[in-house]
Amino acid sequence: MNTPTPAAAAPAAEAGSAVVLPDEAKFAGRRAALLISTLLLGVLSFQLNASMVTPALPQIAAEFGQGADSAAPVQSMFFLAGAIAGPVIGRWSDFIGRRAALLLVLGIMGAGTVLCIIAPTLPLLVTGRFLQGVSSAVFALAYIVLSENLHAKVFGTSVGIIAAINGGVGGVDGYVGGLMAETLGFRPNFVVVLVLTAVAALCIFRLVPAGRPGGVRGAMDWWGAGSLSLFLVFLTYFVSDGSAAGWTSPTALALLAVTVLSFAGFWFIEKRRSHPLIAVHQLRSRQVWPVIATTVLTLAGIFAVINFTVVLLSQDSDGGFGLSASISALLFITPAQPQPAQAA
Repeated sequence: MNTPTPAAAAPAAEAGSAVVLPDEAKFAGRRAALLISTLLLGVLSFQLNASMVTPALPQIAAEFGQGADSAAPVQSMFFLAGAIAGPVIGRWSDFIGRRAALLLVLGIMGAGTVLCIIAPTLPLLVTGRFLQGVSSAVFALAYIVLSENLHAKVFGTSVGIIAAINGGVGGVDGYVGGLMAETLGFRPNFVVVLVLTAVAALCIFRLVPAGRPGGVRGAMDWWGAGSLSLFLVFLTYFVSDGSAAGWTSPTALALLAVTVLSFAGFWFIEKRRSHPLIAVHQLRSRQVWPVIATTVLTLAGIFAVINFTVVLLSQDSDGGFGLSASISALLFITPAQPQPAQAA
């Protein structure tokens, strides 16, 4: 299943300082393979949070006695957190170090996973999902770590491997998630994620170089991070409310106005920062904004269909096909998952 992480991670990777190590200090052979495998574990811990939970959405809603539409925040808050965390934590890693940032991200995800396992109410589960979504920053951090520590000829291959995991584990993860949800309930899916997260954190602690990268100037742009976060939050709620209550409803129009104002505030702040989170002047370039716009619009359509609409429709016994969670994942989620791996 596709995730928005590479698109969201691009600003973060771009914002991070390009630290060039001498060739003799870079990883090669077995060390390079271990580093790539370790980062794969971190990326996989995020990916399973998306792919294994998606077919379980109807079971989650039913567990708490809610309608199927109430499960929407379980996914939307997860990806919203990822959109915020990618550029923010990617840039912050310049100041606290890559390994520290990776461990912080996995720690937050672990706390969110525990909350999802024990959540007695749907709002608490959604809160846990938001914390889990921070793990999206693993993609940005993985790309930065690889670019800093691998030879150029190995780096391209490693990026392809990492990007392939963005397509899921060949579709098996979605099917297994659906199978577990219909036989054991949705909570065991989170237990699997928690175990993998712990293993990934241990490997990262042992294998990813510690310390702050050299040549980093300035300080973390928290004003830019805060204003960007507000913009993404208001944009998410505008799309959600507008699609439900109508695009011209008073609430939707108010959210649209606040969204525009928050983006204007972000642009104003970043133009006046000596070391901005994102160099906004670059967004004017025709080499930049068409790529971002195309990626955002494409992924928005894909996510609305694969991560929510198809799952609920296929398992709805009244207005849909009435399929089980595993068969739904096998027929509609699994075919889409291997595609990014093939492209990579």
